[in-house]
Amino acid sequence: MIGLISMVITAWIAVAWHRYVLMNEAPRGWIPTFHGSNIINYVIWALVLTVTYVLFLAPVGVIAFGWLFPEISQPGGTPDAGPGQVALIAIVFLICFLAAIVVLARFSPVLVSRALGQRLGLSEAWKATQGSSKAIIGLFFWSFLIGFVVMFCLSFILALLGGVAGLIMLPFMIIAQWFLSIVSISVVTTIYGHYVEGRELSLQ
Repeated sequence: MIGLISMVITAWIAVAWHRYVLMNEAPRGWIPTFHGSNIINYVIWALVLTVTYVLFLAPVGVIAFGWLFPEISQPGGTPDAGPGQVALIAIVFLICFLAAIVVLARFSPVLVSRALGQRLGLSEAWKATQGSSKAIIGLFFWSFLIGFVVMFCLSFILALLGGVAGLIMLPFMIIAQWFLSIVSISVVTTIYGHYVEGRELSLQ
């Protein structure tokens, strides 16, 4: 139940942000407008994409693991990894992870379209984002770097504060999580605005 409430709140924030950036729909107060049907559709499609992510990674992981450790297919067999196999496993899973990120990002316009009250399909989203893989990996890299820097700074401050850190740092942790969520939502918004709506990207 708590997980569902958390998803709805996250979707509420995401829908409001998408609509603010792409439709210039500014909130009328501190609390953004609750677009109920849009939020419900957003949550449903977020679950669909999450399942797609798991279904994409799981078979690839099983196949890769079985290929690297054929001995586990034998009765009583156990994997015995050397340094080379460990490095190969890391490379295989990194490639699979990046591939899954690209697939999800190319499907992400489906989410944004629901926030805007539209019904873009998976095939339409995939077609619209054709040729975007390199840019998506770049966006993911910078998002990951920003998240790493933020969490590293917070961890460093926590280590300095010691036992009194928990209560003092709680507001900062909440703000950091909110900021990182907005970064992720902004990436998805950018993908939709550029590849679906044809908006120009500007650094100014």
